[in-house]
Amino acid sequence: NTNVNPVSEIFSYTGDHTKFVLVMVGLPARGKSFIARKIRSYLSWLGIDVQWFNIGQYRRYCARDTVGVQSSSFFDPNNKITKKRRELYALIALAELEKYLVSGSGQVAILDGTNTTKYRRKMIRDFFKRKNRPSPNLNVKIVFIESICNDESIIEKNILNVKLRSPDYVNVLPEKAVKDFKERIKHYENMYVPLTEEDGSYIKLIDAGKKVIGHDVNGYLPSRILYFLMHLNLTKVAHFFTRHGESLYNTEGRIGGDSPLTESGVKYSRTMADFMSLQPEFKNGDMKVWCSTLKRCVQTAQPFQEINPGNDRKNKFVVYKWRALCEIEAGICDSMTYKQIEEKFPNEFSERSKHKLTYRYPQGESYKDVIKRLEPVIFELERATKPILVVAHQAVLRCLYGYFMDQPLENIPFIKIDLHTVYKLSPTDYSTEVDKFTFGCVTSKISKHNSPKIMPSLALNNNNNNNIIGGGAPNLYKDTASLSASYLPNAMQPKLQQLNTGNNSNKRHNHNHAQHRKKKSRDFTKIYNNGSNNNNNNESDKPNGNNKRASSSSSTSRNNSV
Repeated sequence: NTNVNPVSEIFSYTGDHTKFVLVMVGLPARGKSFIARKIRSYLSWLGIDVQWFNIGQYRRYCARDTVGVQSSSFFDPNNKITKKRRELYALIALAELEKYLVSGSGQVAILDGTNTTKYRRKMIRDFFKRKNRPSPNLNVKIVFIESICNDESIIEKNILNVKLRSPDYVNVLPEKAVKDFKERIKHYENMYVPLTEEDGSYIKLIDAGKKVIGHDVNGYLPSRILYFLMHLNLTKVAHFFTRHGESLYNTEGRIGGDSPLTESGVKYSRTMADFMSLQPEFKNGDMKVWCSTLKRCVQTAQPFQEINPGNDRKNKFVVYKWRALCEIEAGICDSMTYKQIEEKFPNEFSERSKHKLTYRYPQGESYKDVIKRLEPVIFELERATKPILVVAHQAVLRCLYGYFMDQPLENIPFIKIDLHTVYKLSPTDYSTEVDKFTFGCVTSKISKHNSPKIMPSLALNNNNNNNIIGGGAPNLYKDTASLSASYLPNAMQPKLQQLNTGNNSNKRHNHNHAQHRKKKSRDFTKIYNNGSNNNNNNESDKPNGNNKRASSSSSTSRNNSV
């Protein structure tokens, strides 16, 4: 019952051990980081080993003079000094990304950055073909993912909602931050060259997912990513999750079954519906309600059918019942207490305790089975342009919550989802914010769970799986002098150490320091070019005349008692 094949084994069926590098492309404020984070959440949720490497985060660490100040001039394509520095930070990110793919079980790496020029994209391709690579046998397939947006309202919203939260402008007044960021965008527009067939395999998302284009997208994983992106939109809609009200089986400590609500559960359903009807997202019936087909969920959602969301009294709110939202199937253990299972099926009880993620009840399901059947639910939630309230069960909501909060797969069976609580999940580019609402509805008796309590605040854990930088990169903050040195080719390490030694303060760079930077960047680029197959160092970054406007997870938890 514990032998559940991971999705990642699909690669080994044909002997194909290709590693994938997904390279984000596009102007600032086009949702690239949001898309990258969603791809990582989706693949990780399926059991694929994936990490996200954000070039901007490396730049913020190395170039402290660009953080907390107005720094648009740093991104001026005519500034040769800062141009070389930006290239250097991209190479550092690439070196660490390569280390991740070579040293562990990493299967997919996401390089998040603008990557708007032909030269930068060629540099990325050549990086994996250079001489003296740490693993010459590493087979890498690069897929570019470009976000194009011509809708000024979406761009303006992204600037206000995303960039004002960026660490780049932590000490800058909002109006000055917006002005500076718009100047930064203009710099990128002047050198932006959209993807073409010359770049190889690519996926383009146009105007927040209204149109998706794929070119040379072959194979299981790239095709699956393309299909996922076809359901993704950039509107960042908030969704609400709640378990059904207290059921009869909850009071008896039984699992599964189809028991009705208790009096306390009925009270919660009414209180929760009244509360939700007052939320701005619910206005004029904009919010949809989904529930499972089991009695306890249907009864919890029943009060919504009595609510009139609009002025038309005939317009009753519609509740959608979805079989995929039903609780994990307990098989032969259905309607039993855990004590009864331990006494009657001691081996099953023991195996489930050891391998809760992959354990499958006899004639029932495992958590991985639940994740598989919830994939269509995830697609529908991601494509939704209006908020959705999901009324479901503990195991189901653990899986959905784990996806949106980017929780490690092995932690999903232990996430605590309380009864009589509404969870509001609000996505942003860099995190998902959580609000918890309780209503003072007491429960009759709730079975005690031995599962460890994993709250959203633990999203940043010792494994750093949810950090915006990517695998291993949080070590950057521990020792400036050894910044990812072990991740770079040997010839690069001395230059990187010299770079860090001169960049440990937040003071502005004077003229002499700028000249020092210029020399270091030139030396580093020379080392890189000498060690690669890239002999063309003079390719123009300028776009043609028709391309001027072609178009990680931390979390926040708040508790609210209502």
